[in-house]
Amino acid sequence: ELEEIHSVEQNMVIFNSGISKYKLSEIIGEFNYLHFICHSNINPLPPIQLQLIIGNYLGESGLLTIGDILELEIDARLVVLSACETGAGEVSDGDEITSLARAFLLAGSSSVIYSLWQVNDESTAFLMGRFYKYLKKNKTSEALRLAQLDTKEKYDHVFHWAPFVYTGLD
Repeated sequence: ELEEIHSVEQNMVIFNSGISKYKLSEIIGEFNYLHFICHSNINPLPPIQLQLIIGNYLGESGLLTIGDILELEIDARLVVLSACETGAGEVSDGDEITSLARAFLLAGSSSVIYSLWQVNDESTAFLMGRFYKYLKKNKTSEALRLAQLDTKEKYDHVFHWAPFVYTGLD
């Protein structure tokens, strides 16, 4: 079952349950903000096969690879990847890192928030809640910074408040 939360004022969709790649490709261009609450699969896969696990929908694979992401037409202002190690990857021939986060930028998103290491569900939920609160009145980078400061007060270890990074246009 697909669970989506639409916010008219934010033009946002949250994917936190099974969705097919086909359904995702149909609706992904309709939103300015995309938030994926899922798991990732990065090891020991080659870079092009890094995966977001978006669930299993009507028997279709719920694995979204970098190749799949690059085929999407994304016109989002921001993609948030609430999953472990979505910024991890392999350095390519240039100085770029092939990662799930980079794939969303290459597919057309203006910016992306991604994680550098494994994340805790509870502290991540808190951080993201604070992030969206601050995003209403701040630029994305400032909203993330403020959310991290709030999270640091509640969960003082760097593991909880610092795994997420912002890249893109503010």
